[in-house]
Amino acid sequence: LVAVSFGSVAFAAVPSITSVSIVSNNGVDNTWATAGDTVTVSFQTDIAVVNNGSTITGDAATFAGVFPNYTISIAIDGADPEAGVAFNIDVEDSTTPGDTNSKNTTDDASGVTVDRSGPTGSIVNGSGDPTNDDTPTLNLTIADAGYGTVNAEVSFSCDDASWSGWKVYATPKTDFDINSGVNGCVVAD
Repeated sequence: LVAVSFGSVAFAAVPSITSVSIVSNNGVDNTWATAGDTVTVSFQTDIAVVNNGSTITGDAATFAGVFPNYTISIAIDGADPEAGVAFNIDVEDSTTPGDTNSKNTTDDASGVTVDRSGPTGSIVNGSGDPTNDDTPTLNLTIADAGYGTVNAEVSFSCDDASWSGWKVYATPKTDFDINSGVNGCVVAD
């Protein structure tokens, strides 16, 4: 007699990573991110996977999802470089540890850029300098080479301590009362 034993054989499966896209939760433009915004990379795999050290901006990313849809995400902070957001999806087969794959490019045209530089601007008194006008014409200019000026807001103060509420950027500004007694303004201004 000859005894024959049959066992099970596990075959390795390297996960395929597809449908990769990146987006920011920035309320104005999801292709830009500033401190506090969350950047999320979405992707699909052909087998169930677990995280194997995925990163965004070089930092460990939060991994979430259920086969076949997954995400990695991170909150942008003031230390992240002002540049296009780099990421690396690094996953492994959930049933066969060691069978890994990674990807660091999107499958569409998506991209996110971190912008840490604020806009620049100037105010020119269009009513003359000095003026006796309580609400002088303030000619405003703003520029931002990164994030841009879409939906820009401005705030005003006479003393750099007490500020008006935020207002949608528009020029000229003709309703800021420099003798109102509010926003740090007094009759002497």
